[in-house]
Amino acid sequence: MMLKKYLVYHSYLNDIFHSLFKKLKEPCIDLISQFIPPDGVVLDIGANYGQFAAYASKIVGRNGKVYCFEPLTYPFMVLKHMVCLRNLKQVVMIKSAVSDHSGTALIATPIYKRWKPKHALSYIAAVKENNAIHEKVNLLRLDEFCDVNPIKQIDFIKCDVEGSEFKVFSGATTILAKFKPSIYCEIEKPYCERQHIDVNSIFGLLADLGYRSYLPDSNCALTPVDGYTRKGNYFFIQTQ
Repeated sequence: MMLKKYLVYHSYLNDIFHSLFKKLKEPCIDLISQFIPPDGVVLDIGANYGQFAAYASKIVGRNGKVYCFEPLTYPFMVLKHMVCLRNLKQVVMIKSAVSDHSGTALIATPIYKRWKPKHALSYIAAVKENNAIHEKVNLLRLDEFCDVNPIKQIDFIKCDVEGSEFKVFSGATTILAKFKPSIYCEIEKPYCERQHIDVNSIFGLLADLGYRSYLPDSNCALTPVDGYTRKGNYFFIQTQ
């Protein structure tokens, strides 16, 4: 028991340290900054420990806003400490997952080496599963969230939700049509299939809203794609 408490405590300090000092390791990171304006508004869906939030906060500055959606208790605690220690007053934290309906859901977090939760790989599960810890979390729709909060613009959305992308955007059609934010979204076919979702339905939904999809090539140039090509971080940019 003492060893477990030590490991958890040491892990927590390590996660806070990384959230403060470890640079964001996203492919072609410089591309993202081209789509986030100074004083802009960013939605960080699946904020985890807040590394993207810290990155986006520097770009939008003190007059901008970064809304972080993180449903799990442990990552939310790390995120909260990071925001406090960095004094990021432009960050707004929301302890909720994002979906196509309001309510609750069960999130499974895989266990690594029989003790360490891999929060970055957490996903919505129908039932409790082996080799995972579980937490009941709140769900919200982005359309509803933006309707009841004073959000006048959205310039950029980062989405990393391990297979629930279609539900996130299905619950955000109004704001996507109204604000036309650029979108940066990690998509992996096996994760979508785990949620019983056709991966190309994400591309179809966004195409119907006037978005063109792109995938960075090896030189970090945006290459247009008509649908899912491979696992990776896709950009969706409004063309209308």
